[in-house]
Amino acid sequence: MCPKSDIWPKSFQTAEPNDDNIALYFFPSKISEQVFEQLVGEMIHEELAFRAIVQDAELLIFTSTELPLLYWTFRSKYYLWGVFRGNQPSPSNALSSKGEVAEIPKM
Repeated sequence: MCPKSDIWPKSFQTAEPNDDNIALYFFPSKISEQVFEQLVGEMIHEELAFRAIVQDAELLIFTSTELPLLYWTFRSKYYLWGVFRGNQPSPSNALSSKGEVAEIPKM
């Protein structure tokens, strides 16, 4: 987890995210519903988000309260949603085999 402001996509600063931007939805299983609700509540209160590296992309996970009000709840409960963006190059992998800076698409 990290501060939401550290990973919020630049494209969402100019155009508010909506349901068309969502790649994944995250909902709890019946067994872990209470734990999931506590996690989402903490993320909302502390303005946190998740960032996971998945091969050549990042998976960014936010709370539903980052969407327009219409999409804040599903079955009267908050949820998590995710988007993918190209992995940010690190100094160790920023150069290609030809010594050029690798181009990685960004949201």
